Amino acid sequence: MPQVKKPSKKQLEKKIEKLGSAIIHIPQDDSYKSVYFEDMGVKLEITKEWAIYSRNFCVTSYTSTVSSGFSQPYQLISFIINLSEKYKCNRFEDLKKLATNEEELEIIYVRCFEMWAYSLLQPQFECGLTSVGMSNLFLMYSSFLSRTNVIFDIKNDMTKAELFNEYIKKMRLLSLDYGNDIDLSEKILKLEDDCFNEIKNEITLSGGTLSEHILLFKPKEDSGDISMEELGELF
Repeated sequence: MPQVKKPSKKQLEKKIEKLGSAIIHIPQDDSYKSVYFEDMGVKLEITKEWAIYSRNFCVTSYTSTVSSGFSQPYQLISFIINLSEKYKCNRFEDLKKLATNEEELEIIYVRCFEMWAYSLLQPQFECGLTSVGMSNLFLMYSSFLSRTNVIFDIKNDMTKAELFNEYIKKMRLLSLDYGNDIDLSEKILKLEDDCFNEIKNEITLSGGTLSEHILLFKPKEDSGDISMEELGELF
């Protein structure tokens, strides 16, 4: 089998420069805005109809609207671009320091963007085609299943510790292969809860106090959204 010659760094850079953004045409009309955060290596672009997130050889585009109204990625990217224009900065770390207007909840939006942006980084490229990659992909997929089960099965408001406990319980069940002829799920979940209670007791005996701030709110009957006041409690 003939060997494929690996391209040099210079050849790769030349190819990337040639490709540019030709695959996704971004109309730079009056509605166009952009920012490049050099410390993150992230470029954000916005038009009347689209929001574009570019990072590490990947360009992702989001429509401005979805079936329920404005899309959240479009709103978030638009807000961050406008905020960077307001403070005239192209470094995200600088934006984090400058965003202090709690009335407009700038800190919250900046924090949400940071978590969202870093969460996007790996899943787009981890396809599980190596042994390490397969393990990583399995962990990401299991995490997705666990998060989904917790989020859509919420019956009460949850603190950060309670939310993570439910998440860990779901991950534990997914991690155990003990055969299909027995069902130990209820016993395992009880053991996890017992362990969680022991940890809380140990914290209390040591003079510590677990935070009572609600991280996940029970969905309201008329909406799955939480208010910005409630969101502010998370930070």
